[in-house]
Amino acid sequence: MVTHLHDVLSRCFKTLHFKVQTYFGSRNLLPLIYLGLALVFGFAAHEGSEHSAILSWKKSNPPTLSMWSGELASLGWREMKTEKTKRALYRSFPYKNKSEGWVFHSTSLGCFAVTTSPEKEALPHFFCGDSDPDTKSKPDWKTLGLGWSGWDEAHLLKKPIQKLKISRDTLDPREIRY
Repeated sequence: MVTHLHDVLSRCFKTLHFKVQTYFGSRNLLPLIYLGLALVFGFAAHEGSEHSAILSWKKSNPPTLSMWSGELASLGWREMKTEKTKRALYRSFPYKNKSEGWVFHSTSLGCFAVTTSPEKEALPHFFCGDSDPDTKSKPDWKTLGLGWSGWDEAHLLKKPIQKLKISRDTLDPREIRY
């Protein structure tokens, strides 16, 4: 098998060498052409291996609960801690049998749900913009994705942080504003 592959490759390079030599008519350009081909193949191999390494890393290292908590808290989302609210959200949650790493969003409730436990019966973690979401309305949960693809989709849906309103009397009179 190896000798057959060696024979095929040597015939291909001999044919390529002959065609390049007849096309350019000089042996001085052959090393430059081979160097150019080597660079092209090298860059293509590098890009392919880099892409597969990133995909492999993303698959084996999904975002953790602490990452979700920190990121969503910085954007104004709060994790629902009370058992009553979590149970009410779970009753409206249609994806009860999803495994670890899935991300869901409901625009009517204004909440994200993140499954982080490998046990399928474990409650997902709910992050909501309001401290008490209206669970009586019909929720519209939709799947955002698994792992980092869900992370990316969640970042597209994030709501802006509400700006703080500062009254005039709390400003420092020495402050210069432009």
